[in-house]
Amino acid sequence: TYRLATNAFTFCLAAVYVSAFTSLGVQILGLIGENGILPVAKFWAGTSDAALQGVCWAGAALALAAPFTGRAAPLFYAGLWGLYFSLYRASGLFLGYQWDILLLEVGFLAVFVVGSRGVHPPRAGLWAMRWLLFRLMLLSGAVKLLSNDKMWWDLTALTLHYETQPLPTRFAWHAHQLPLWIQKTSVLLMFGIELILPFFAFGPRRIRLLSAAGILMLMSLILLTGNYTFFNFLTASLCLFLFDDAWLASWLPKRKFAQGKPAGVLRRRLSWVLAAFVAVVGGSQLLLRFVPKTRSFAALQSAAVAGYRYHMVNTYGLFAVMTTVRREIVLEGSADGRNWKAYEFKWKPGSLERVPGWVQPHQPRLDWQMWFASLASYKRNPWYFHFQRRILQGQPEVLALLANNPFPEKPPKYLRSLFYRYRFTSSGSDAWWSRKALGLYAPMTTLTEDGRIGLIMPK
Repeated sequence: TYRLATNAFTFCLAAVYVSAFTSLGVQILGLIGENGILPVAKFWAGTSDAALQGVCWAGAALALAAPFTGRAAPLFYAGLWGLYFSLYRASGLFLGYQWDILLLEVGFLAVFVVGSRGVHPPRAGLWAMRWLLFRLMLLSGAVKLLSNDKMWWDLTALTLHYETQPLPTRFAWHAHQLPLWIQKTSVLLMFGIELILPFFAFGPRRIRLLSAAGILMLMSLILLTGNYTFFNFLTASLCLFLFDDAWLASWLPKRKFAQGKPAGVLRRRLSWVLAAFVAVVGGSQLLLRFVPKTRSFAALQSAAVAGYRYHMVNTYGLFAVMTTVRREIVLEGSADGRNWKAYEFKWKPGSLERVPGWVQPHQPRLDWQMWFASLASYKRNPWYFHFQRRILQGQPEVLALLANNPFPEKPPKYLRSLFYRYRFTSSGSDAWWSRKALGLYAPMTTLTEDGRIGLIMPK
């Protein structure tokens, strides 16, 4: 039985929801609010700032209450899923990350698993959670090899990963200094955890515990060296379903452990329907990924699409291709076109002397989007000019997303986007980063008379 693990999971998932809703709540006005970067055009609760923030705070409040609602818990967790899904749809690219769809999938499955503390969860629901953990970890390892990226195959990817990942921590700087043999060994261990240990999740207790230990160790190391919001915490919470009651009870005072009751018939039947659905859809997605010949089968395509539509069943896999160079966009403003002042972001690298921060489970979504913008031409990132327009207008909601405003009295007349290559310094340096100028990322901008963004092309 897995009642204790499910009770713990109920609190863990609620904590993740609280962090997700509050993190978005403090940023949403600058991202998709009325004066945000990309104002939302349609939302079920209304497109006003009050409506957008209201849904975020309602979600956080609902999450705080959810673990204490007993039999009504499935309804509360269904409400949480619905609120987050609606924000996911409304926020566009700002909520398009793998941990967002992972939260939606975990949240959907949780509706069929959570319940009164004294009731055992349906066994089919437990298997659905393990199936998700299996797919998440297996795909995370497989995409790296299927991409044919040389750095994954020769085990050198971590010689660059700590430096080039979106938001490294100060521990990433130290990990970057480790010798090559440790970096290669780390990649080899990672592949062992991601490609072998997921299969252990379906075995007897001893190998399940080994699977959980390996995955939890990997999540802890990722958490220390990179800011991946609530991803590591959410993945770790799935590992709870690998710990049975007998094993957990052996660590607790006996007076605190009492036998539970089985789940009701209706709940068990619904869980079997759920398990069949995620098995078929998830299995179809795996076949389409690993067996190219199956892509011609319409039935598999239809099953995969059924899961994608509402993100009830998804595919995963970060860093399939290693980013080999860290490029940063440094935004500067000027009142006269000659004297320039830089805008500092809250978390992404800017000042060379600033310590790489530790911000999880919060996700600074603008900082993250700037990392993705640096990977492609400005022509493929039209949102970036909407962002600049708000800066030139001096919109406080957008400026609140930044660490500083070098033009507190009056917005600048011009903006320019300098492009740099950033590198971690070596031991002995007073700075954390070094950088080399690469030119302009995009043309200079200014506001036209009708309030639109104007490009000043280089002569």
